Amino acid sequence: MVVLFFFALTLSVPVFSGPEDDIERHVKSAFVYQFTKFFSWPDKPGDFVIDVVEDEELVKVLSDVTAGKTVGARAIKVQLAKWTDIVLATPDIAVFPKGETPYHKAIIEKVKKKPCLVVGFTEGLGEAGAAINFFVLDGKIRFELNSSAARENSLKIDPNLLKLAKVLN
Repeated sequence: MVVLFFFALTLSVPVFSGPEDDIERHVKSAFVYQFTKFFSWPDKPGDFVIDVVEDEELVKVLSDVTAGKTVGARAIKVQLAKWTDIVLATPDIAVFPKGETPYHKAIIEKVKKKPCLVVGFTEGLGEAGAAINFFVLDGKIRFELNSSAARENSLKIDPNLLKLAKVLN
């Protein structure tokens, strides 16, 4: 069922005008939530934390999408973060929705070997070490998977995700 959801999204969701249209935010938020079903994190107590770097609107949308949902027994908590927050308290998922900054690669480097799924919205971020990165192809939102980066961060990948992504390695 989840595979069908992803397949439908990748085939039918056009990109609308504007850098981050509301519909695009909703689609990417739905993807981020669905990614929780395709990765396994090491067990740890507390909430399942998703940090969104410097995008209050995406925090609101992702909070709505994940409201009342869990990852295993852990409640999902979506929060606004600054770059330094990710280094100080590594979340389960770190979302970088803004265009490339000098901080992207530095933060990716800092969370290496920690159980953190890095999700980017910027061309080239997959090659730079984000495990998941969104891109647009033929006017549709797609995603690429850097499986080496995910495994390096101690995340187990459901093989079905490999069928849905543009796999970088």
